[in-house]
Amino acid sequence: MAWNLATLDWQDRIRTGRSLIPDNLPLNEAAAHRAVTIFDKLRLPDVPNKPLLLDAAGPWFREIVAAVHGSIDTQTGERMIRELFLLTPKKSSKTSYGAALMLTNLLVSARPLGEYLLVAPSHAIAELAFNQIEGMIAADPVWPKN
Repeated sequence: MAWNLATLDWQDRIRTGRSLIPDNLPLNEAAAHRAVTIFDKLRLPDVPNKPLLLDAAGPWFREIVAAVHGSIDTQTGERMIRELFLLTPKKSSKTSYGAALMLTNLLVSARPLGEYLLVAPSHAIAELAFNQIEGMIAADPVWPKN
């Protein structure tokens, strides 16, 4: 059964600076760490100097990256978080962070041709997210250029 990420005390967690991810999730720490390491190396293509997400993204989003990618049942190999509804205060950060999360999914996937679905409230926002992913790939100095 999929994990529930709801935190009913979310308002108190925000006020006190605590994580919005539920406490004591049985994360696969190695998978979570690998994903966060990859996420941190991605660059924001639409920001001057194309900063790394290591410098641009907040720790709160790294917790989301870790939870999504560390949610592997060690016995079955099944991912316990299969969907994520992402709502952030700023439109641009939501699109950029969501795009980076999707690209991280693609990079850490054990299924090179696995199918992922990026859903947005409009075609324009989905296209913006896709363009962000494309820009992150182009901004990577090690990524093969064709």
